[in-house]
Amino acid sequence: MLNTFENAETFHHRRLERERHMANMDIFSNVIQHDDEAAILSVVDALSGFPLAKKEEVTTIATKERNHFRLYTVCSATAVLLVIVSILSAWGGMNKEEKAIATELVDPSASRDLNPRFQRIFSLILDWGFTPRSQLEIETSASRMALNWLVEVDTDTFEAEDIRARYALASLYFGTQNVSDGFVWTRSMHWLSEFPVCLWYGVYCHDDEWIRVDRVGGLNLSSNGLVGHLPEELGLLGLDIHTLDVSNNFITGKIPTSIGLMKNLRHLYLGSNLLTGTLPKSIAQINILQRLFIEDCLLTGTIPTEMANLQDLQAIGLHENAFTGTIPGRLNQLSQLVVLYLDDNSLIGTLPPFPTSLVDLRLRQNTLSGSIPSQLGLLNLLQTCYLDTNCFVGTIPEEFANLRFLQELHLYNNYLTGSVPSLFGQFQYLRILYLDGNHLGGTLSPQLGLMQSIESLFIFDNLINGSLPASFVLLTDLTQLVAHTNALSGVIPEDLGNLSKLKVLKLQENHLTGSVPPSLGALPLTELQLHWNQIEGDIPSTICKLTQISLRNLTADCADNIGRVGCKCCSACY
Repeated sequence: MLNTFENAETFHHRRLERERHMANMDIFSNVIQHDDEAAILSVVDALSGFPLAKKEEVTTIATKERNHFRLYTVCSATAVLLVIVSILSAWGGMNKEEKAIATELVDPSASRDLNPRFQRIFSLILDWGFTPRSQLEIETSASRMALNWLVEVDTDTFEAEDIRARYALASLYFGTQNVSDGFVWTRSMHWLSEFPVCLWYGVYCHDDEWIRVDRVGGLNLSSNGLVGHLPEELGLLGLDIHTLDVSNNFITGKIPTSIGLMKNLRHLYLGSNLLTGTLPKSIAQINILQRLFIEDCLLTGTIPTEMANLQDLQAIGLHENAFTGTIPGRLNQLSQLVVLYLDDNSLIGTLPPFPTSLVDLRLRQNTLSGSIPSQLGLLNLLQTCYLDTNCFVGTIPEEFANLRFLQELHLYNNYLTGSVPSLFGQFQYLRILYLDGNHLGGTLSPQLGLMQSIESLFIFDNLINGSLPASFVLLTDLTQLVAHTNALSGVIPEDLGNLSKLKVLKLQENHLTGSVPPSLGALPLTELQLHWNQIEGDIPSTICKLTQISLRNLTADCADNIGRVGCKCCSACY
């Protein structure tokens, strides 16, 4: 009985020690995997109930455990390799659609890249050469968004030419608005829809070609809230497009050089934007270009002489930019040129010869210098000429007498000398003559009274002397006569009261004498300035009555104690 109890107790004791030993062996196994001999000895010491093993014995045990672990690792790696080989073998037997489906289960974004349609369009875009691969790899780029739209949404487009046009326009769409910042197009009807591009807002196609293929003949998105850069992909519209108008928007960046590939482009309007950089020389490759307007931007650099290659060019509008350098003399070769606007830039130098076909020449507000060349007299079709606000010197050429169709002549704010030429009396169509802000002197010729169409005559701030010609009474269309700040003398002609359209008469700061003619009260005057003269007497009551009708600005030398003129209705006394 005792032996039985002792045997049971011994069995129970041994079982507890074996369980404790197994638990510690788990710890021991983990330590062995790290091959740390000190840690192994420490764990062995912790195994109570077992004699402390010698270092050599422990090392032997560790070695055996490591060998078992390495064998297990090799077997596991072999199994994984066999699985991979099996998967690759199965993948190789799949067709493209099965591969796309299998990939999508693992990575939906990767499935798009492996999609046959994606691969085809991706390759087309790279082959066209307008979009670098790096741009297509940026998910947020306009190019990539256009690509994704073609693959995921516009799935019914298959023809390469259709894809080409739709990709170009989609790139423009994504590149010129910022939805997150609230900048969206004002009008975008049918854009990025399933409809042919010829039905998209602002897109025009050739005749009925839109029924067959998306070939863009014109694009007009002016005043449409475009923000951002013009993409190089616009060049994909290539030989089809005839008109491109994105004026009056908020477009920034440089002008795409790819525009030069639009070989059939006739009208290019990019003005009133925030474009920077220089004018691309590639534009000179558009041989049949007729109208070029890139005004009111921030363009710099010089005007390319290569523009002389555009023999069909009829109108150039590069005004209100920051162009420097001289006006290219080769522009004289543009025999079809009718309009040339280079005003409001920083151009320097003298005036070159211009084509005789010019009708409208505007060079105002530059730093052009030298004398006004007599060759301008050869432009016998000229109707409008703006040369004001420059640094021109010398006299007004007598050759101007040949400009018989001239309607507007702006020569103000220069350093011109001599007298006001009597030849202006020959101009039957001249409506506006601005000669103010120069150093013109001498007297006014009676021949000036023959300018039968003149409406505005500005000769103020000069050195003109003598009296106002009596022939001015013949200027029946005159609405503004501004002759202040000169050295005019004599009396104000009574017959000026017959100029029934005269609204503005400014004669202050001269040496006029006599009294104010009552006949002026019959005019529809809004301004009458007579101060700082030697005029005497009272302002006629007929004129004072005008202050209750139309006259808003009436001045005279009527200040208390020093004034020679009595005026109870003047708006200001001097």
